[in-house]
Amino acid sequence: MGLWVLSIEMVGVLGITTYLLHKYGDWKRQHLLVSAAVLVSWYFSFSVVAILPIDVVQTVYRQCRNASGLDPDHHIVDPSFIQRAVTAPQNRSTTSVAPIRPDPCPKPLTLVPEAALTTIWNIVYWTSFFLTWLILPFMQSYAMAGEFTVLGKCRRSLIENAIFYASYILVLLAFFFYLLAKGAFELNMNSISTLVITASNTWGMFFMVLLMGYGLVEVPRYIYELSRRENRLKRTYFQVAKLHSEKCDASEALEDVLDEIKHASSKIKEGSFFYPQLQTIISKCPPAFQDRLRDTGRGGSSSASRAKHEEYANMATLVKIHAQLLRARQNVWRLEAKWEALLKKAFKLEDLSKSKSSGQKEYIRYSMGTRAPKSGIMPPMIEYYWRIYATPRLLQALGALMGVLSVTLVWSEGTFFSHDPTLSIYALMMNAFAENYRYLLIQILSVLLLLYICLCVYWTVFRVRFFNYYYLSPHHHTDEYTLLFSGTLLCRLTPAVCLNFLGVVHMDSHISGNNKQLPTAFTQVMGHLDLVSFIADGFNIYFPLILVILCLCTLFNVGSHLLNLVGIQQFVCEGDLTTELIDEGHQLIKREHKRIERENKGEQRRREWEERLNRPGRDGASGREGGGGPGARYTADDIRAKYSRTPARPEASPKPAAAAAASRLQPNTSSDNSASELLDDDFVDFQDYRELPSNNGSAGLNRGGRPNVNSIFDDV
Repeated sequence: MGLWVLSIEMVGVLGITTYLLHKYGDWKRQHLLVSAAVLVSWYFSFSVVAILPIDVVQTVYRQCRNASGLDPDHHIVDPSFIQRAVTAPQNRSTTSVAPIRPDPCPKPLTLVPEAALTTIWNIVYWTSFFLTWLILPFMQSYAMAGEFTVLGKCRRSLIENAIFYASYILVLLAFFFYLLAKGAFELNMNSISTLVITASNTWGMFFMVLLMGYGLVEVPRYIYELSRRENRLKRTYFQVAKLHSEKCDASEALEDVLDEIKHASSKIKEGSFFYPQLQTIISKCPPAFQDRLRDTGRGGSSSASRAKHEEYANMATLVKIHAQLLRARQNVWRLEAKWEALLKKAFKLEDLSKSKSSGQKEYIRYSMGTRAPKSGIMPPMIEYYWRIYATPRLLQALGALMGVLSVTLVWSEGTFFSHDPTLSIYALMMNAFAENYRYLLIQILSVLLLLYICLCVYWTVFRVRFFNYYYLSPHHHTDEYTLLFSGTLLCRLTPAVCLNFLGVVHMDSHISGNNKQLPTAFTQVMGHLDLVSFIADGFNIYFPLILVILCLCTLFNVGSHLLNLVGIQQFVCEGDLTTELIDEGHQLIKREHKRIERENKGEQRRREWEERLNRPGRDGASGREGGGGPGARYTADDIRAKYSRTPARPEASPKPAAAAAASRLQPNTSSDNSASELLDDDFVDFQDYRELPSNNGSAGLNRGGRPNVNSIFDDV
């Protein structure tokens, strides 16, 4: 029964992981190796939320049987009880069967063989270990390498990871010689694997403390701030202004790289030894830039110097340009995805604010960017009260609940080393459930606590400014490099999160000091931090102290004030610079509203012309009502046939200035039907068009922010 429950949970985790990867990634665009590596890393990292609670329940059951004198195979091992059971028939006049002692420990539904659980942990841990320390970092460097061959990319990846690998090898060697000097280490595979696991878990634990100290305070505060719509709208305006500045910088950086490529294209002729490498670079440029390059040609200037030609006609320069292009393109793509998400967020907040102040008791989507058909699930008035009044109250209650969880978790983290008396709140709850054999409650508590710890830890990864370079964007907008980084970080932090959870609930005897506690299958595989004594001795002192200090610094926004002092703009309640950025963001949102309104009006006029021109009763020869019978249609083919025989009428030809403008403009939408072709040829309305982006990174992005390029792993 236990194996079936575990199998169902693992299949469910696989389904959730596949859905998340489909939501954030793009299976069609990404390379198969990237999708497979990220899927495995995410799956094994998420699976601990399903496996570890089962391991905890099974350990509680084994602890109960061990305290009752029963072995795992349900045989009686108490000698005095066996003697009483054997001699019982001799003291009775009638023949009777020896009494069988009832099992005082109810069997949980999730009970699985201990060997199977140990095997699962070995597979999960060692697969995640090799992914996070070897495979995924190599693939990250390979993705951004500027070389043009597989061998060159692999060599560049090894060089970039050499410092990374060398630093950890030095740490392992230091631990190795330290343990040899103490005589606490033997040269065998078991000892070496324990040393490697201990070093990896030690690094993960200290890194997890830094992330958790921020997340335990910021997650409840963020949830509570969601209910403050006006303050949230101001913060969104602030973020829009900052992101717009970053977009401009990224576009300029990409423009500089494209200028370099243009110069290289003018110097390297067709048939040159470096011409194939140049074509590889050009193929990864924005499509608009490729069209301009094709139209202008690559003949070059006759006055170009030989030195300038030699500057570009070498492999090192082309590799450098290729790497710069990959990084600049990725940065533009990331910022475009963030910009689109931020606009939708600002539009929605403005809709909520206007609906609340309108007094119509109905939620109205004022913003053109969020206009969508009503689902019909809620009546308008119920939807109004739900969005305007009920949702903020629920968010406030949820934020307060998470705040209570954070306070209790900080207390439990700071007192997990105290066994007698037990001060950890979650250890007390676990002991109370274990005494009453509430296995279901134990599993629910374990899942909820694990999820909250993971939320606080992984939240920090994508909120702190240092990690802003990596951005998980939904709707298939996340690039391969970010997906690989997220998989690396999940695999690296997951064992540390599990060890921390076991310490909080006093299921790890080496942390809590409870020698009577049986080890879980997880700790049997992972080991403990006490292999290196100076880490184990100071862990119980420095871990709670660092966590409390980080929580206090986050609570009083010490980091934001320090960043403001050094010139990095952060959102603070009082400050002239903050007010200026809020006003700038508000103006940018107004500009986006006007742009979207122009596009929608142009699309509406286009549809009106299509209906008018495709209406029955038109004469294809004259273009006027009648003459063609009731079933005649006025099509683009008729117009082209007419104009091919007859010179264009003056009113059908745009003015010279309009023609020059039309050549620089591009329709908002494209249509394959004849009416759209007719409008494109003869009936030009400049409000139905928008200017092409300038020669920057946005030129190569579609409406979803995704670049029109192939996978960065397609060279394999």
